[in-house]
Amino acid sequence: MPAGSRYRCIAPPLTIDPEPDESGNTLEAWSLAREVLCSADGFKTFSAHPYRMHVEPGGKSARDYGSEGWLRERAADGSILHTVLSVSPESPRREATQGPPRILTQKR
Repeated sequence: MPAGSRYRCIAPPLTIDPEPDESGNTLEAWSLAREVLCSADGFKTFSAHPYRMHVEPGGKSARDYGSEGWLRERAADGSILHTVLSVSPESPRREATQGPPRILTQKR
């Protein structure tokens, strides 16, 4: 989040469900779903930004649904902070590390 922001966002665990074909005997795809939850009041209230995709057994994937979060708040100096939250299927451009979750920013 930008400096001065009261917003905090968390991503609960990914939900993975099998999608069988019509006969119910063969796996057609895996359904992956996640919501990013954002709050400015310690999660007394929050907004949810869902993201869903499916992955076929051969590895082909497609996004089913994705939503962006537009977070706006007034900073201490009176200015308005604008933050766009977007979940993407692209892997971050970094080596895997251990430790607590970190916010990653990507230049476009």
